[in-house]
Parts: sequence; C-alpha cells; structure tokens
Amino acid sequence: MSGIPDPFREPCRADGVLGLPTDKEVIPMILRHEDVRRAAKDWKPHSSDAPFRVPIPLEENVRTVRQLPIKADHPELTDYRKLVAPFS
Repeated sequence: MSGIPDPFREPCRADGVLGLPTDKEVIPMILRHEDVRRAAKDWKPHSSDAPFRVPIPLEENVRTVRQLPIKADHPELTDYRKLVAPFS
C-alpha cells in the first residue's frame, strides 16, 4: 500500500510504544509483535485490575462494542484465548 502513510512506522522503529492520550493520562500501546508476546507472558505489570491504574477511556461515542483483549483483564480472557489459540 504505497502512498498511504504509516502512523506506526517511526514509533515501532524507535521503541515499539505509542502513547495514546486520554482524558487524564497517556496509555502506552505496544506495537511490536515480540514485545506483545513478552507482555503476554508477564502480564501483571500491564494489568488494569489494580487500584489507581490507568482507566480505559470511555468510547461510547466512538464504538458500540468493547474491544478485546484491551478492555478485559488477563484472567478474564480464558474463553477468548481458547478461541484464538488455533491461530497463534
């Protein structure tokens, strides 16, 4: 797809993280596959299931359904992981 700018190219080359600004904070989005795999193996530092962690911003004005796995904590993803396991 030449001619279409890739907004993730430079952050992916730099450190693999792109900050997503919310109402109060910036949520890091992990861009590189290997970094995502590493985070999935050590998910506790990235879990939102802790007091005073970064809240997921409201998106009702943008979409009508939740995005998985973004809005579900790791232990809640058991059914989702079973569904996608054959493709990983």
